[in-house]
Parts: sequence; C-alpha cells; structure tokens
Amino acid sequence: MSQCLPYGHFNWLTEEEKIKLDITKLKADGSDGYIFEVDLEYPTSLHSSHSDFPLAPERKHIQVEHLSPYSKELLQNLTGKQCLTKIEKLVPNLYDKEKYIVHYRNLQLYVELGLKIKKIHRVLKFKQCPWLKKYIDFNTEKRKNAKNEFEKCLYKLMNNSIFGRTLLNTRKHKDVKLCHTEEKLNKETAKTILRILQNI
Repeated sequence: MSQCLPYGHFNWLTEEEKIKLDITKLKADGSDGYIFEVDLEYPTSLHSSHSDFPLAPERKHIQVEHLSPYSKELLQNLTGKQCLTKIEKLVPNLYDKEKYIVHYRNLQLYVELGLKIKKIHRVLKFKQCPWLKKYIDFNTEKRKNAKNEFEKCLYKLMNNSIFGRTLLNTRKHKDVKLCHTEEKLNKETAKTILRILQNI
C-alpha cells in the first residue's frame, strides 16, 4: 500500500510503443506503470527448481489428469471420490500461459527468474505514484505510539479497511430500495437504472 499505485491516465499502447518498450528497464518507482497481457513460456529446465512454488499462478479448474499419482491416491483415500469439484482455484503451475494478465513488476520478476515472453498481446499504461504512503505511514506511526489496545486496533483497522476497499468489486453490488408510499414508488420506477421491481 506504500508503493506506487495507479491513479489515472489509463491508455493502451500502440504497436510501435509496445515494440519500443523494454520491460527490464522499467523503474519500480517511475511515474508510469504498465499492465501486460502476454504469452509466457515456462522452460522445462526450470521445472525441477520451481516445482515447490511455481511462478505466475492462474485460476483454473483442476482436472484429475493434472494430479500426480500421489494426489490421486490422497483424493481417493480422503474423500472417497474419483473426481474433483468444478470450482476454479488459484493454482501455481508449470504450464505455459496464454493471454496472462500481469503487472509489470511481477513480469520483471518472472523474466529475471527465467520465464520467457513469447508474445505481448497488449499493454495498458497508467500514471502511478505512492498516493497512499503518507496515510499508511501516519497510521503505522500512530499504532506504534498507541498507549492502549483500543488505539492499536483502531489504527490497524484504518489501514486494513483501506486495503479491503481496494479489493472490492463494486460491479457485484446491488442497490435495493424499499418504498412505503406510492409517491416514493413512482419516483424510483421513473429512473432508467431500475432493473427489477418486486412487490413484497
């Protein structure tokens, strides 16, 4: 939260700008940040050294054929089932990635640790700065100097709540209005954003 975060001026790079961009020379604290959509190759030479914690995790449905013999045996012994759930999980794996969306600092790390970029599909450029750093540092300092448990928890919660709000997906929110009068009902139904009207 104290590092550089996006704040505006989002735009897609042109083909020429993509070609000129050298990922290894991008600064972590520069004024511009990037999000890449790339195809990544995971060289087989890295598989043994990265097998405990592979880079570039992705959301996937795990198929039984992807499991090792040991994992298949555990599945059978612990659950009594031969199949897995259909829920997507965040999975670190050693497979090549297609159209993988990644922040430029993570991509720099992946390249430094041996992954190969096969193709850059598109790049989103944005302005960035450590706009939350002052607030986070202020709360951290206040928490350090707190004289009682309440103050410690308060300043910790203030930082944690900001972090939680940045992860929130407001597109999944619903705005529900309860109308007790006909006048209020007429006002709400006149709005163009009304999706569902239900009488209870």
